[in-house]
Amino acid sequence: MSAEPLIGFGVGEFRSYRSLQRVGPMSKVHLVTGKNNAGKSNLLRALGLILSTKAGLSSAPSVELQASVNRPEGSPITSYPLVSFAVGLAEVLDHIALRIRNANALRPLLESDAFSQGNDGVVWFDYQLSNRGSGITDGQPSTEQLRSGLEKAHPDTPELIKQLTLDALGQASSEVGANWASLLNLIEPRTLLPDTERVDAKRSVTTGTQGAQASGWQDGQGFISTLAALQNPETVDFRRDRPKFDALQAFVRSVVEDPQATVSIPGSRSDLQVSLNSRFDSYKNLGTGVTEIIHIAAVATAFSERVITIEEPEIHLHPTLQRLLISYLATSTNNRYVISTHSAAMLDSGEASISHVRMDDSGTSSVARVALRKERASAIADLGNRASDLVQANYIVWVEGPSDRVYIVYWLSIIAPELIEGAAYTVMFYGGGLLSHLTAKDDDEVTSFIELAQINRNFAVVIDSDVGTAGGTINATKQRVVDELGGSGQLAWVTDGYTIENYIPHTLLTTAVESAYPEREYQIPVNSLVSPLGGTFSDSSAKPNKVTVARKVVERGMPVETWPVNLRSVVDQLSTAIRRANVTS
Repeated sequence: MSAEPLIGFGVGEFRSYRSLQRVGPMSKVHLVTGKNNAGKSNLLRALGLILSTKAGLSSAPSVELQASVNRPEGSPITSYPLVSFAVGLAEVLDHIALRIRNANALRPLLESDAFSQGNDGVVWFDYQLSNRGSGITDGQPSTEQLRSGLEKAHPDTPELIKQLTLDALGQASSEVGANWASLLNLIEPRTLLPDTERVDAKRSVTTGTQGAQASGWQDGQGFISTLAALQNPETVDFRRDRPKFDALQAFVRSVVEDPQATVSIPGSRSDLQVSLNSRFDSYKNLGTGVTEIIHIAAVATAFSERVITIEEPEIHLHPTLQRLLISYLATSTNNRYVISTHSAAMLDSGEASISHVRMDDSGTSSVARVALRKERASAIADLGNRASDLVQANYIVWVEGPSDRVYIVYWLSIIAPELIEGAAYTVMFYGGGLLSHLTAKDDDEVTSFIELAQINRNFAVVIDSDVGTAGGTINATKQRVVDELGGSGQLAWVTDGYTIENYIPHTLLTTAVESAYPEREYQIPVNSLVSPLGGTFSDSSAKPNKVTVARKVVERGMPVETWPVNLRSVVDQLSTAIRRANVTS
């Protein structure tokens, strides 16, 4: 079974959580951040307990879920946890169709806000646990969720649920809640949940029993035997298992910065060995940070199709290794990860979804999804970081105006689609007339200019040449900035034509203007030494809006084969510089 069906989870009336708090929708790697003692560990603990108490598993964890010590302070003795999990709507409907006829009839109810929580294609199932039996296995579907869903559902939905129950079980109740509980007990959406494993903040490595029966996986004990099986799989499993071990080896090579390094398990299955410069040694002797990251990656490789919770993997890890780890988990394994972290570098990785945990003055925890940049900035600030502690963008492209941004973001998306604006780089405006107040120097003696390097030391400046004569040169201010950029190793992009619009093929630019202003007439000059949009409409003194035209150009597309040679060259230089900043920053 794939771990992908789990899209989110939630818990209430458990430790520091009173009302039901939801985490998700989650991407493959999901980060949980917040201050110390805000409730991050409680959230990961609840996830492990929810998933390990699904149907058919041991009832032991339910005792922990229901223990009085886990009730929020002030909760009545009869209070038991609320738990929730989110899975994909398509998976749910396919799952239901295997058990009852006309499964699609339930779609409107499952798409209601009560079940979707405002997320298309996602279904949340809420359960109220009780003091009977094994946790979620004997938990009852939330009557509050059903009631809320029925409020906006078709009036015939209760009768539909009754008929589906009658068809499937041969009997039905007059109460819609009882029928819904009967249907869910038959459908068992809980069986969609993957298994879970835990990697603790304190980790050690020993040998142990192979496979899922190994004890102490959460602190590193026992995974070496399973890695040995991946290194030398049986013939029937070779195509499935060996690539996992090869991916781990490639990851270790990037960590130790040696393309020839190899990873192997000795015949005694007592260690994970790494060869460096033809010398074999235990990976535990490679240094604390390298040991930690290899350990976590090895556990992630040994398991498959599970949810793995990891506590504070950034301990002992340089920010570069933290980003390498997140990238490896996201691209080279097939588990889902929920990770508690205090690391601004991990939050800034761009490959993970994020939840921010806070605790109020009453000791109650709450969870908020981090979707916007300002929310991520708030989460990072909550960790005690100041703006001066962080590189808030890995690379900055300084441009004169907003139309430059439209074109550059579009061109980068074609050449380097993996470079996402807002994560790998950001675009900032300086305004052409303000160039005289900027400097690219990084010099304590500079006092009369705005120092770009103090904002971010990885940057490029895009400058319209404004050269209107053949053989002409840029003015003294532009030349000063270009010289300073060259001296500091940063990229200076001076447009070949008068402005950035001169890179756009004449026919495409004409079509874009006509589309933006169908009722007006504008003649675009062919001369590259003239601003294409610097003139006025034939019937007025107004000029075309550069941003409006740029968006029309991008809508129609500008295939790489139509680019001027110099444009392709400078965009390649820019993408290379952005990649370098994201790897080494």
